[in-house]
Amino acid sequence: MAGPRRRVLCNLHVYLLNGRFYVPTMVRLENGAWAEALPVVVVPEADRQELAAALEAARQHCGLAKGDLTFWGRDGEGVYSHAEALWSVYWYSDGTLAIVPERHVPTRRDPVSGDVLDGGWADVREWSRPLPSGTAMSVVAETLMMRDKGAQL
Repeated sequence: MAGPRRRVLCNLHVYLLNGRFYVPTMVRLENGAWAEALPVVVVPEADRQELAAALEAARQHCGLAKGDLTFWGRDGEGVYSHAEALWSVYWYSDGTLAIVPERHVPTRRDPVSGDVLDGGWADVREWSRPLPSGTAMSVVAETLMMRDKGAQL
């Protein structure tokens, strides 16, 4: 018999562009979709401790949208469209997490409306890396930093 279905508690995006990681604050909208908002933490690619701290801070602020937010636009300083890499980091209700790399696509389907949109990023689920409950944020940061050793995590 299957256990209770796990829920996504937090979905962070981590971009890499020109030797820097960008970690935007993620908020869940009333319609259930996730959106990127300010602030965006920018971390040097080689600084694992700072990346781990940025991920932990972003995870702590992840949740329902409250108050006046400034959304990080799709151009996001050009990061969204020009990033060399993007990962989604999912935290689940059972304490586990998954790092899912994404790839550029010419068209994509909006997860809420189902509309076909121009370009963007799409999950590469077959390359995802599940991690057990209690995984240290430094392990998540190190996994992201190893990404250019090959496309798969």
